[in-house]
Amino acid sequence: MGTATLPSREHSSSSASIKYLMRVKQSMLLLVLATLTSVQVDGPAADRGAFANPPPDPVQCSSGGGAADWTVSSAYGMFPDRSTCRAAAAAYPASEDELVRAVAAAGAASGTKMKVATRYSHSIPPLACPGSGDGEGLVISTRRLDRVVSVDPATGHMTVESGVTLRDLVAEAAKSGLALPYAPYWWGLTVGGMLSTGAHAARSGATAAPCTRVRQGARAHRRRSGAGRRAKVSLGVLGVISQVTLALQPLFKRSVTFTERDDDDLTEQVAKFGYQHEFAAISWFPAHGRVVYRIDDRLPLTASGEGAMDFISFRATPTIAIQASRLAEDLFERAGNGSGKCLMSRGIHAALSVAGYGLQRRSGGLFTGYPVVGPQHRMEASGGCLMGPEDALLTACPWDPRVRAGTFVHQTTFSLPVHRAAAFVAEGVLEEIEQMGIFKYGGLPQWGKNRNLAFVGAARKYPGLPQFLRVKDTYDPDGLFSGDWSDMMLGIGGRSPTTDAPGCALKGMCVFSRDEHCAPEQGYV
Repeated sequence: MGTATLPSREHSSSSASIKYLMRVKQSMLLLVLATLTSVQVDGPAADRGAFANPPPDPVQCSSGGGAADWTVSSAYGMFPDRSTCRAAAAAYPASEDELVRAVAAAGAASGTKMKVATRYSHSIPPLACPGSGDGEGLVISTRRLDRVVSVDPATGHMTVESGVTLRDLVAEAAKSGLALPYAPYWWGLTVGGMLSTGAHAARSGATAAPCTRVRQGARAHRRRSGAGRRAKVSLGVLGVISQVTLALQPLFKRSVTFTERDDDDLTEQVAKFGYQHEFAAISWFPAHGRVVYRIDDRLPLTASGEGAMDFISFRATPTIAIQASRLAEDLFERAGNGSGKCLMSRGIHAALSVAGYGLQRRSGGLFTGYPVVGPQHRMEASGGCLMGPEDALLTACPWDPRVRAGTFVHQTTFSLPVHRAAAFVAEGVLEEIEQMGIFKYGGLPQWGKNRNLAFVGAARKYPGLPQFLRVKDTYDPDGLFSGDWSDMMLGIGGRSPTTDAPGCALKGMCVFSRDEHCAPEQGYV
């Protein structure tokens, strides 16, 4: 990747301007930390009965000139490609019969391209776009396919419609004494979305593993398919998932402790820590030389403790705090002050650590120390910023695209086999991690959430792709559920996921190969 060369002081600003910037930066940092602390002390918005400003429906309609114009966007505002998809029509089926009729009417009658949009839509925008996204095609929302069809505590089987969110799934399962053992940490995902995109990277296989049956509308017919062979990570090209049957486990508890230490022995630890704890996770902070280990194990339901995880970064955050954080970072950048960025990062990390990252002794309570023990459905996922009524955007999810000058996070997600993890960590070149993980070590991209360059040559990494494409041709011979983006991901389209333009590497839209791909006018080459 490129080498960062900071501009000299003469080129950045005058001495008086720098002093002013330093004062502003310090006040912004204090505001960010003070607001973050207040959120931690007050507890989650949902339990306080406060506002939370959930994201709007990603499918919106505006009419003009006698024609409807439907758009599909993402509630996650951090993707390099934040383009808005346009479609000719949208459908909101509330039952499997309505879904099949919608698919039949669009596909069999007119050959219309179709794609599925979920309740909150956290995938890359083009992935949910029918065809080329230029105003044609049908968007099928699963927002109203949100029923729990049946729960059988005796067999552990639970059948839900595809639009059921992870939050509702685990809550309803717990009422019958059941638990989904492995899932993403964010509860705003839907069952159909998790299966289709393999959310989230390292946990994707485990999420799909308990799936015993999938029903979906492909063309004008209902189909059933075994999860292991066809339904898992379908990218939406096999049809619309209508119902999913899961084989769950008896409800249990988890004991969680976060411990932080130097990263001197990370190479050794990364290869064995995951085998020592069932729900283990490692967060590495290379710039700090520190690692946070999540010691997370299963306990019987009779164990003492009614704790919960309400991850702080998933809570409703005051909009002014989101903007202040971004402003502070921008000011540090303008002044070429790397130390200021590190100070801000360390301060926020310390505040999260002191608050136990959102762990609570009881739901809505405060963190008072480790370990925190609680039932599985309260410990595995959270997302308080989805709860509560509108508050005129005084608060929002930290990544909400409606917040002007809001948060942006470098989004790269891929999975590696454990036996290659140690060699990957040992490279130790932070700025080249993305390219090393994806190209040198053959990392597999997370399909629904990534920077564009992660998909370069991705299809060639899957030996079973030809078999998948044969199934795709059987389910959808006319390619009605295929779009330009999904064709590119599967290696059957001519387009490239990347672009060659000034600044493209900064957003992950290309691989660094020339100075102009970075920001030479700012001293980055």
